[in-house]
Amino acid sequence: MTPVSSAHIEDARFPTHPVAHWQDLRAVAPRARQILKDTNAKMNSVETDRNLSPEGVKRARAEIGKAAIAQLNDLAAPSPAVERRMKALNEKTDAALAEGSAQNSTQGQVASEIRSYVANSDAPAMTAHRLIGNKKALAAVLDAPAFLSGLNDDEHNALRSRAGASTDSGKEAQEIGKALEVNNGTVRQAVGKIAQRAHLQHHDGDWNLG
Repeated sequence: MTPVSSAHIEDARFPTHPVAHWQDLRAVAPRARQILKDTNAKMNSVETDRNLSPEGVKRARAEIGKAAIAQLNDLAAPSPAVERRMKALNEKTDAALAEGSAQNSTQGQVASEIRSYVANSDAPAMTAHRLIGNKKALAAVLDAPAFLSGLNDDEHNALRSRAGASTDSGKEAQEIGKALEVNNGTVRQAVGKIAQRAHLQHHDGDWNLG
């Protein structure tokens, strides 16, 4: 049988910061390669076991493959360190977006006028996005229901998302998010190699012999 190769599972070019969440993210590719190497050795052992019938080899190889795929799926999940960092970054982003919130009735009146200005513009969504960078004006829109600024919920959420992404914490969260996507791709690649070697097919949420 064609061996499970780990040759194309390459290390991603992630930041080299010596902090737990980046260390965990950088560790995914090497761990995936090790799982492939171990799985290959186990399958080789099964395939050369003279005590097993051809059907027994197929079943044993499939069980090894399913166990390895479960390991890889666990590997794809964000580690506790990554989850903690993302939670902290999201809290920082929320705090940054709230910096311009009205603190008294006078500021509240100004915020109301800003929302009215946005709502009465020719393109409220576009006008609202131009407020990014102006903390008080942006908070006036984000702190109130969408319709008060002439926006629908999707437009309001898009504004919050784009404004959040412009903050330092938002930029770091995006960087981590992209790293998670890269690692998910690495895991999918490794799963595909194992499934092919073990003749497994994914159906209804489970892996079975094809």
